[in-house]
Amino acid sequence: MIIAEFDSCEEAMKNSHDPVTDKHAREMQKLTDGQSNFHNLDVLTVTDFHQ
Repeated sequence: MIIAEFDSCEEAMKNSHDPVTDKHAREMQKLTDGQSNFHNLDVLTVTDFHQ
């Protein structure tokens, strides 16, 4: 599982449409048995466990 956090929805969409991101996703897909799933999520709470 990979969770990537971006400063804004716009930044996330910009990254999503980047050809470098697409190339990386295709390479990572070769390492898995199933299909990749992508979800857009909102951060509701941030907890720092290293206090």
